[in-house]
Amino acid sequence: RRQLATIVDAVRAATVEGRLDDAVAVLEHLLPADAADVIEGLGVEEQRAVLAFMADAIAADILEEMENTDAAGVAFELASEELAAILDHMELEEAADVLGDLPTDQAESAMLAMDDDVEAEVRGLMVYPDDTAGGRMTPEFIALPASLTGGEAILAFRREARDRRGAYYFYTVDAEG
Repeated sequence: RRQLATIVDAVRAATVEGRLDDAVAVLEHLLPADAADVIEGLGVEEQRAVLAFMADAIAADILEEMENTDAAGVAFELASEELAAILDHMELEEAADVLGDLPTDQAESAMLAMDDDVEAEVRGLMVYPDDTAGGRMTPEFIALPASLTGGEAILAFRREARDRRGAYYFYTVDAEG
């Protein structure tokens, strides 16, 4: 805990001094869960500044590790375009959870700024309450040709999974899909 407090203090000091690149560098060297703990230890303005400055994919990883209400609190402080860029990199069900905890007008504004395909999938998930099976599911999957051997399928799955966050399922399909 003492080490976390030291890191929070270092990130806070760098942010207050306008050295956002230093603050982000510290966070980028942490695991996303640890970086989320650091972000939660910062003030609201510091959180906004750091998340808006860092790469969207890294900010997405950090928000995914936060409790839903904490992530929504941070998201609430971001401009719609900043939030949308981060949400575009999040797992779909996580993005839906964050948006579901925001005021309706802010969630709608952020969704309109998101990538159209991601927005459509997130909207589809938002019709389900968080605590239901539908609210916990992910529409991500990997389709592999049925003609692959077991070894080929494993290699293909590994290749595809690197680029498809949240794809926990794979299906074998024939030529007709």
